[in-house]
Amino acid sequence: MTRLRMPLFFLTLVLGNLGGAGQGDATERADQTAKNAPEAKPDFVSVQEEMWLRLADEPSRLMKQADESFLRKDYDMASRELHRATAYLHGSASHADQGTKLALESSAAEMDRLAARLKSGVVQSSSELEEAFARAEHALATHKLERARTALDQKQYKFAGSYLDTAVSHIESAAAWTGHNLESGSSKVFALAYETSGELVTETGFAVRDVGVVLDDVGKEIHKLATSIKPQPAEAK
Repeated sequence: MTRLRMPLFFLTLVLGNLGGAGQGDATERADQTAKNAPEAKPDFVSVQEEMWLRLADEPSRLMKQADESFLRKDYDMASRELHRATAYLHGSASHADQGTKLALESSAAEMDRLAARLKSGVVQSSSELEEAFARAEHALATHKLERARTALDQKQYKFAGSYLDTAVSHIESAAAWTGHNLESGSSKVFALAYETSGELVTETGFAVRDVGVVLDDVGKEIHKLATSIKPQPAEAK
């Protein structure tokens, strides 16, 4: 059973958003934990990789909710939702390789600052959120693709399929935040990637060599989209 080591308070923040009843109390406890975190050395918890993958849609969903809350001028709620989305970025960075760790940490730090500014009511335009969200989604897409490659190399095909599916979902979300319309060629690459991810999860109908080509093609699309994403403002880094 593959396990990942996660900073405990980051996982608490993410899980604090789940569970329906009692969600408000869980959120308050999670927010308080985050406030106290800098004064204490964070504990780590071992998490089953399947559990972490079940949370894969959370950051995208929370970013969309934060944007909707901002447009309703509910800045406190937008800050809370963004704070929980940021928790997932921190958690992902904690087990990322060096190639993707820096981008995840940079994006997480940017989102932490943005959440604080939302709470203070000083964010003037939704474009500020959209640009930050595009950078976050791109960083997550790159990270998940690398996880898919690692899982494939280790013959963990179900994990490879889940990570591939998530990588494509993140890059599609990044494109949406930039307002970038996907070219027909890109759409075909993503459609094949989704099909391949399903085959990997069910462990039927795929050839490892062909999967490698699909991963490479998705990687090219991630790299190509980077040219449409604005870099993080220098004064914010």
